[in-house]
Amino acid sequence: MLRMVVSNTCGFNRLSRNDIAQQTIKISLQKNNVKLYTKDGEFDLNNPHDQFMKTVFDAMSQFDNAQRTERSRLGKLNKIRSGSWMGGPPPYGYKIEDKMLVENALESQWIKKIYQWYAKGEPTQFIKSQLDSNGVQPRRAKGLWTLGSLQKILKNTHFLGYYTYTDKKAGETIECSCPAFLDQRLWNAAQDRREKIIERKGQNNRTKRFYLLRDFMYCGHCGTPHGWSH
Repeated sequence: MLRMVVSNTCGFNRLSRNDIAQQTIKISLQKNNVKLYTKDGEFDLNNPHDQFMKTVFDAMSQFDNAQRTERSRLGKLNKIRSGSWMGGPPPYGYKIEDKMLVENALESQWIKKIYQWYAKGEPTQFIKSQLDSNGVQPRRAKGLWTLGSLQKILKNTHFLGYYTYTDKKAGETIECSCPAFLDQRLWNAAQDRREKIIERKGQNNRTKRFYLLRDFMYCGHCGTPHGWSH
């Protein structure tokens, strides 16, 4: 009989976190008459008693993992409810102190400028060029700004003092507070412009006729795709 030795720091269930893959391994061991040695003991998977004991150990391990995951999830929710940051890098304009979001003055000044430019009607391409030419570094990609990252900033509610977190398992959405540094009127002006641009794009997409240059023509002022009612 062949022998398969698993590290004494883990049991059989650690061979795979996937139940189907783990069962496939079990079947392969049985077919090849392989005896398994783990921290839980010695198992001959062709022996009914060993099969039963292995099933019990696996079930206990899976239950323990599920309990640990649930405790971690509930702990995270409690921290978020108490005002702690949910984890990961903070949004541009903020930094983390004592597990809480606080304003990053060096970055927040540029957030305000972005909104001011946009509310005045400047295209996002212009805003990008201003940030790049002034050496303002984006948060994640060290280099140049992208139009996508600017669009995310222009709809980020953190700057108004709140954001939402949704627990995927329970489907519960929590509204969290954070320091605000953007004027509500400036936010509203930016959102009004965003909505008009989105509406214009929708009209363009509903065009029934085919225009050869439709996907290649952009407004030189606002940077949005040209619709024939632009």
